[in-house]
Amino acid sequence: MRKAVSQASDALVAATCNARDFYPQRSDAWQRARNERDEALQMLQRVYEYAERWEMHALDHRRAK
Repeated sequence: MRKAVSQASDALVAATCNARDFYPQRSDAWQRARNERDEALQMLQRVYEYAERWEMHALDHRRAK
């Protein structure tokens, strides 16, 4: 699961927001897109951390047996 989240993060980082792609829209469209991208990256980071904690918990549980 962490690998998939990492790949999604990498893909999102590679999908840059270029201001020229937003010029026909409202003046704040580019900044809004950047903010949405940053929020998505933060959510992916939270999912990654959750999966990491879950994995560590599962490994600890297996070792305890």
